[in-house]
Amino acid sequence: MAKDYTPWIIGGALGLGALYLMSQQQPAAARAPAPQVTVTGPSDFIGMGTPGGTQQILIQKAQQELGLPLSGLSVRGLRPEDLGLTTSWSFTSTVANTWENWVNTTVADATFIGIEAVSYAGTSFSQARLTGGARVSGFWNLNFIAGLANQTYYEASPIICDQNTPIVIDVISNAVATDFINLIGTVVEKRGMVINP
Repeated sequence: MAKDYTPWIIGGALGLGALYLMSQQQPAAARAPAPQVTVTGPSDFIGMGTPGGTQQILIQKAQQELGLPLSGLSVRGLRPEDLGLTTSWSFTSTVANTWENWVNTTVADATFIGIEAVSYAGTSFSQARLTGGARVSGFWNLNFIAGLANQTYYEASPIICDQNTPIVIDVISNAVATDFINLIGTVVEKRGMVINP
């Protein structure tokens, strides 16, 4: 009499089916995104590779050095007044082919500046350099910037100027002229210094 293998075949098929199902990856559980600090302020241009990166760097520095919570800080765009200028980014050269001083100031107490871009559309100025503290922190070929389609050069990473740091910006020109060199950046400061609570 022949043996009936049907129960064994059915059991084996069920076992293989169960093994197959167990080997398939289950869908990963939805994960909530990591919490991030969000602030009201200018959009970030270069941001160390991440949106809002410049703001975050400045906020961290301000919180660490000032001991203030986020609610005690203001985030805003860079103004000429932050660098000791009047209400515009205008510069007048008085002699050609010589470095002349444009900005010579100290970053205000409880203020942190990130310079993210330089915009220049003129033809008179050829180069500019920023010295922060005792070292050259930025060097811009203005002729190159003026030749770009949007006439703005974005830094690969922001030039960070800490509170109470001396800043000097010198410009060299091709001729005696008045022109505008626009610096684009972000400022984080103790709330109430410019923007009131």
